Amino acid sequence: MKKIPLIEIEESRKFWRGTLLRFYYNNEEFYDYLLAQASWENDMIVVNVTENSQKKGAIYGGTIPVNKETAEFVVTKKDFKHAFGKNLEGWFLIED
Repeated sequence: MKKIPLIEIEESRKFWRGTLLRFYYNNEEFYDYLLAQASWENDMIVVNVTENSQKKGAIYGGTIPVNKETAEFVVTKKDFKHAFGKNLEGWFLIED
């Protein structure tokens, strides 16, 4: 498993539904989130998928606006900054 800080990812990279993210809220403690389509509007959400967590299934914050500049249903780093804060502190992309 590879953890990449979201702040270090190139601006143009596209993120699709099913992207796994990790948020560290303390040095060692974290929640895993899955990028998913919000069923009530045309945007994305991140849903807590952390095993053995009381917050499993909870949505982090609000929606993440889908990038409307293309016909693709994706979000970009700019969209994450809008949802999580400009410095993306504590957020990582998880890759196999």
